[in-house]
Amino acid sequence: MLSAAGDTTDQSIVLATRDNKWVVRATRFETRVKNASSSSTLQTQKFLLEQAFWQSFAGVYRTLITKDTLYGSVDPVLVSGSAAGTLTATQQAQYAAQQVNIPRNIAASNAWLDFEKRFAQQFPEAVAAWLPAGGTFPGSTASPGMRWAYPENAVLIEDTISKGTEVELVANVTKNWRLAANVSQTKAIRDNIPGAHFEDVIKFIYKEFQTEVGRVPINADTNGAPSNNNTPRERFSGLWDAYQVQLQNNGQSVRELSEWRFNALTNYSFDRGLLKGFSVGGNYRYESPKAIGYGYKVSSTGATSVDLSNTYKDDPHHTFGLTFRYRRKLSNRVSWSIQANITNVLQTGDKLSLTGTQPDGSIRTGMIREGRSWSLTNTFDF
Repeated sequence: MLSAAGDTTDQSIVLATRDNKWVVRATRFETRVKNASSSSTLQTQKFLLEQAFWQSFAGVYRTLITKDTLYGSVDPVLVSGSAAGTLTATQQAQYAAQQVNIPRNIAASNAWLDFEKRFAQQFPEAVAAWLPAGGTFPGSTASPGMRWAYPENAVLIEDTISKGTEVELVANVTKNWRLAANVSQTKAIRDNIPGAHFEDVIKFIYKEFQTEVGRVPINADTNGAPSNNNTPRERFSGLWDAYQVQLQNNGQSVRELSEWRFNALTNYSFDRGLLKGFSVGGNYRYESPKAIGYGYKVSSTGATSVDLSNTYKDDPHHTFGLTFRYRRKLSNRVSWSIQANITNVLQTGDKLSLTGTQPDGSIRTGMIREGRSWSLTNTFDF
């Protein structure tokens, strides 16, 4: 079991006036995280791997329910009927189909059993982790097929590299006026999706499934012909296609991350006159648009895939806030203050913001950004 691990490198420079009224800090940082839980869509498609492996291979048996006779020969009734020349047209078609399908199914079944042994030798840790209670691996001629399940808590991994620059300003402009602001640029790149271990497994399976191993019938008709999408190769193909798409994410920016952020706040306190004890402040926050989805492209063969060059982004996000406060002493030992906070001043109502899109740009996921709200706080200090 791999654990996430990372390291961060910071380089900063600080400039300040002698009285520290004005302080500016500039920082460059780089964070590398290895083996982090992946946000790859393969996470939701791992069941395709389980479907391709956890089989009863009913299509290899003559009696599909009891599975007591392996399809080792053509139906003897058809064999004798052919020798006697008494087969009907329908029986002749059945006889011809069985002569082709049954030997191929047996060959594929035996190839699968050999594949199981090779897989167990190559990936013993995967077999140990995926084998459920009562499971068998590898299978046998009496019970071909791996009896296992992909662990519910298993996750794919990836690496991320985040680089950026941040500039901060803190200023005591006067005795009563304070100001702080910071601006940052961050880029985060994904890499090594979906992790070396999973990649080794899926490549091994793909290579094996291109041989006779991949055509063993999971279910078949009475003449041994596999039904649609009922071979390991067919069931695995969806996962392989999804894997190819995810490889394109290597080297791409992390989704739902704003490259630019800016925050500023200011506060002024009154210490004389009619407004003595009052203070007023404001704040502003900005987040630049971030990637929330990708379009799709159609190949010359009509197949669709993710088009990472067609990026959907959300709108930039602006937030303004105000603060009003009054503070006074009630006695030598007790002080009282009351503060009103107004958040998201310019947004009059709740707003639906997209956090994910479908390939055509329509909404997939979203969140409600709360509109203008306020709070009032009373505080006693003893």
